Amino acid sequence: MYSKWIVKHSKIDEIAINKILDFAKNSTKEVQHQMAMEWNWDNYMEFIEWLINNPESDKATILMIYWKSGPNENYKNRNIIEERYKNNFYKN
Repeated sequence: MYSKWIVKHSKIDEIAINKILDFAKNSTKEVQHQMAMEWNWDNYMEFIEWLINNPESDKATILMIYWKSGPNENYKNRNIIEERYKNNFYKN
């Protein structure tokens, strides 16, 4: 289902990622924000990628991801977030 984000993960990792994404997809914006705020950035990044690529993500959550990522340190999604935020990709 979310295989486009899965890179070199074991089957158990794939199951965990799908469970996390299913949970997030059915959660409130507040829960998604809390998840992103407490996310271990050394772990599965598929959840963060899902938020970045979801136009329904809350703008406050996207800004938090942006600033937590250290945008001055060549964060790979820096330009994507900046462009999408500037062009009102995120609706909420």
